[in-house]
Amino acid sequence: MYSVIQAQSVAEKISRLMFDIRLSQSNAFEDWVKAMLNGFIGGDNCRDHLSWGDHEATKAVEAEKLFFGFVESYPGIDLLGRVMCELNLAGHSKNLGAFYTPYSVSKAIAQMQFHDLKLDNYPDGFSVLEPCVGAGSMALAVVETLFEKYGQAGLDKLRLTINDIDRCAVYCATIQLLKTVEVLSPTKSLREIIVYCGNALTVEHELLYHITAVPIRSTTEELNAFVEMPSFACA
Repeated sequence: MYSVIQAQSVAEKISRLMFDIRLSQSNAFEDWVKAMLNGFIGGDNCRDHLSWGDHEATKAVEAEKLFFGFVESYPGIDLLGRVMCELNLAGHSKNLGAFYTPYSVSKAIAQMQFHDLKLDNYPDGFSVLEPCVGAGSMALAVVETLFEKYGQAGLDKLRLTINDIDRCAVYCATIQLLKTVEVLSPTKSLREIIVYCGNALTVEHELLYHITAVPIRSTTEELNAFVEMPSFACA
């Protein structure tokens, strides 16, 4: 069973490691999350994607093990959102008006949204947009709820588009989603994840990742181009 106390304990341990690294690396947390994401995709670890010294890299790998270990025990929980708040990196400290939705609220909303979903009505799958994803609480709840209710069939139908104005938060959401899918899914897959960084009220967004089909670690492409945000919604 999910433990708020355990989640907070792990978040505090990761935060302490990041505080230590920040003494020499000012953008430590975002760099670590991006390195962890690229390492996950590439099948290695974050150390291979960081240009830090041995001391900082060792602490980064320790934090990575704490994160992956937690998600393997509690898939679907927004751990990195807690870490961002511990480090005072969440949107409220950047004047972005961010509010990181608690797990219980996200899960309840997802359960209400999909309680009467009939997969047979969507032979080509269905799309879900989270335009202000933060570190991923709502999107994680969608993945977890669909898997609990429909198993792999639910994930095979899901086309998930996420966006946030905060690039660090987007990286957090993406690695948490990919690791959660890997833990939950027998085939380690869902239909599609499209990841943007941009202002939800404007039309210009940077497409960061487009992940399609399986396996998730070998079909990811990072792009560096501005594109128009597609008009996706629950359908």
